[in-house]
Amino acid sequence: MPNSDTSLQVKIGEIQLRNPIILSPGPCGRSPASMKQYADAGCAAVCSKTLSSEPWEGNPNPKKMNLTCEWMINAEGGPNIGI
Repeated sequence: MPNSDTSLQVKIGEIQLRNPIILSPGPCGRSPASMKQYADAGCAAVCSKTLSSEPWEGNPNPKKMNLTCEWMINAEGGPNIGI
């Protein structure tokens, strides 16, 4: 078990994070309140879903294409209300 002197800090480019835990985009991080909840719970960073300055309906279908059983391309460009 790590002691209290153990640091989990990581640096990604010029960004220093207190630990390597980053909440990925998805249903958990759809609102500022939920993003804050995960940050308060210990996530060092929270990635949002698609943001745009104006309301956006999202990209037209098809939004995903399976290349093989292991790989796919995703261009959802998710709908959002804009900032």
